[in-house]
Amino acid sequence: MSSSSKSSLLVWSGRLLLLLFVASGASLHLLGREQAFSILDALPPVCPLRMWTGMKCSFCGMTHAFVHLFFGEWQEAFRQNLLSLPLFSGMPVVSALAATGRLPIPSWNRARGLAWAGLAVLALYTVVRPLTENLTFYISF
Repeated sequence: MSSSSKSSLLVWSGRLLLLLFVASGASLHLLGREQAFSILDALPPVCPLRMWTGMKCSFCGMTHAFVHLFFGEWQEAFRQNLLSLPLFSGMPVVSALAATGRLPIPSWNRARGLAWAGLAVLALYTVVRPLTENLTFYISF
């Protein structure tokens, strides 16, 4: 794949992600908090790790946390998933950079290193997460 086609694919992917982010926010606004959570609570868990072991992975609770963040419920979002705030705030920024063609494309070695570092953080959080489940977070914004 040529460099220009990679760049074009990245721009269109960024535009699609931005559109999905805006559409999700608009639909949450139209549904309202109670209706959004009643729909989410009716869905079965789709995480294979949780279905097989009962243990929550790094992304379990992320959808609920994002809805809490959308409605400004920061403490509840942190209770659902600690990684929600960095991901929630980073997704539109990265999507906007990609959509405008300003997101730098790292070299293969650097991208591979970043991917391994990200996987290590996710694996560590999956292992540490059960230890933090019963902690009460006192975070005031």
